[in-house]
Amino acid sequence: MLVVRLALALTLAVSAGLVQAAQPSRSPRATPPGSPLAPPERARVVEVVDGDTLHVRPAGAGAAAGQRRPAPVRLYGVDAPEKAQPWGREAKQALSALVLAKDVELVRVTTDHFGRQVAMVTVDGRDVSAALVEGGHAWAFRRYLGRRPGDERFCRLEYAAREARVGLWSLPPAERDAPWVHRLDGRGRDRLAAERGAEDCVERYEKQ
Repeated sequence: MLVVRLALALTLAVSAGLVQAAQPSRSPRATPPGSPLAPPERARVVEVVDGDTLHVRPAGAGAAAGQRRPAPVRLYGVDAPEKAQPWGREAKQALSALVLAKDVELVRVTTDHFGRQVAMVTVDGRDVSAALVEGGHAWAFRRYLGRRPGDERFCRLEYAAREARVGLWSLPPAERDAPWVHRLDGRGRDRLAAERGAEDCVERYEKQ
């Protein structure tokens, strides 16, 4: 009887060990892309596509880097007028003046549905996205804000540019549809018209 009990206990112990071994182990939580712990990447801007999109190659990699296909980078936090919109050409020119043929630092935040790296970009220590909004060359991209600390600054910079009537804010109201409204054939125009200031902008992205 004792032998039977020992055999049964041994069988149960082995079974429990097999079950535990079969369970997948939990991997440590990865550092979120674009977190403060993610080191910036240095790159050379070889093309400006429009007011918020760049093509880059790794900086300082010698002749090998020049052979690589340029990688597309979408600026985080902003949406510039489309090429066919009023101020689309000026927005592209403003971005070109800031970064074209220069080395920049990229901190990746995410990847968009086109497969482009969405990144915070700085040149000579200057936040490129913030500079564009401040100059009236881009909107705060409400739908995608909130992934980084301090994103409310984009709303405040936009409303300061509105008040100063710089850049696209110097245009008549009928000529300054938000780019996402333009892409959606006018949808969302009423929601923007209801905003009364930067706090409304911040509240909108915080609720998404």
